[in-house]
Amino acid sequence: MPGSPRAFNAYSSHLDVIMIYTLVPDLPRRVDDLELIVQEPWRIASRERSSTTREYIGAVDSIEALREGRGAFATQEEFYRYWREYEFKLSKLVQKRLAKMLAEQRTELERYRSRVDDA
Repeated sequence: MPGSPRAFNAYSSHLDVIMIYTLVPDLPRRVDDLELIVQEPWRIASRERSSTTREYIGAVDSIEALREGRGAFATQEEFYRYWREYEFKLSKLVQKRLAKMLAEQRTELERYRSRVDDA
């Protein structure tokens, strides 16, 4: 996809960094009790979208479950199987980009096949 620096599988790992804090508007820094939680996405994922207005994978909503990496999935494979089959809604722009990318791939494949056939 345009804007993606590399393919998903090119990364050696994927991590979620979560910040939990108390908002204190009267403090100059506005934040107190900052806690960082770092987990692999599959370990904290839920089976629900994160929002009704956006198409993102949701996380469990218990702070203890986030800390402990106790999400809805027993394994990374179960997580990917579930979310790869989930029918996210795609915007018109994303649909157009995907259609363009597929057309470009088909054209490239046809060129390759014609070179192989000519050889």
